[in-house]
Amino acid sequence: MKITLSGFARFLVAWILLLILFGGHVKSTNSGLSVPDWPNTYGHFMFSFPWDQMVGGIFWEHSHRMIASLAGIFTFVLTWWVLRTDQRKWVRQVAIWSSVVVLVQGVLGGMTVWFNLPVWISSSHGTLAQIYLCLVLTIAAATGARWNQNPTNRSDSPGVGLRSLVLATTLTIFCQLILGAVMRHSEAGLVIPDFPTMFGSWVPPLTSDRLAFANQELWRMNLMYKIGLQEVTMGQIVIHLLHRLGAVAVTVMIVWTFVKVRREQAQNRMFVRPAEGLLWLLMIQVTLGILTILTEKQPEVTTLHVVTGAITLAVSFLLTLHVRHQLVPPSKQPTTMTVQAKEGQAKEGQAKEGVAA
Repeated sequence: MKITLSGFARFLVAWILLLILFGGHVKSTNSGLSVPDWPNTYGHFMFSFPWDQMVGGIFWEHSHRMIASLAGIFTFVLTWWVLRTDQRKWVRQVAIWSSVVVLVQGVLGGMTVWFNLPVWISSSHGTLAQIYLCLVLTIAAATGARWNQNPTNRSDSPGVGLRSLVLATTLTIFCQLILGAVMRHSEAGLVIPDFPTMFGSWVPPLTSDRLAFANQELWRMNLMYKIGLQEVTMGQIVIHLLHRLGAVAVTVMIVWTFVKVRREQAQNRMFVRPAEGLLWLLMIQVTLGILTILTEKQPEVTTLHVVTGAITLAVSFLLTLHVRHQLVPPSKQPTTMTVQAKEGQAKEGQAKEGVAA
């Protein structure tokens, strides 16, 4: 079976999602420092570490490192392949950036160990994984057989066009994933332990009195041990609230995108299928988010929430790529219309000359 460039890129996309799954579960199981050295593993070269010692948190952390190392090798191969076979400048640049990003991602992963899991490094590590995913996905889409199957000169709708909307939706999802990463790594996931209310109230705990009450409730519910804190801060409360509000924003944007695609591009499967997929992913993701709170961050549920978020971003980004590739902004249409008008006037003139003759 012949392996194509696009097929290899799609395989790497799936591999990155596997990497995100293992990385998410490292955090969900608090296994981030189960292997205290890097790049070695308890003094062993990474790929020579004894299999019989890969138990508990060591299994998740060490497996994550090995999957990440292979992802790096695959990415360098993909970049070499693109530079060797694809002449499009922008695709070559994306391939180069994917290799740069995977190198930086590896360094950030090591820094999380060296500096004992600081919030900003761990959050940056999680966020950069999403960018890495989108870069490789771009190569997979641009080198696929369907990239140039559909016409690319159709006009977008005026006003808030589909090109702008899908881009805004993708950026909203990305911002929500950043908030999610900061929330996870600042241990803010359970600082509000109920849903949809907040400590039994619809009023956010944003005053000193309400914050003191929240801390008392968390101690009473024996959740401080699970959170790993002695006291919840106002900053953690705000991050948690912003993530909940971000979920509302993502819901609005995805539903808006789906409705607009169905109204304006109902015959284009390249648009409709991802839009439908986003709607299903949204329902799954919201359910997992609620269950994360109600199950007090049960590891499997929390990890699935992380992976589904990455898949949602990938599908939205893929839709954005195709929409912006196929639809022309209205501002670029007048030239085409002018040419058509001139052709029409020329034909009309020729017809009048024929009648006169």
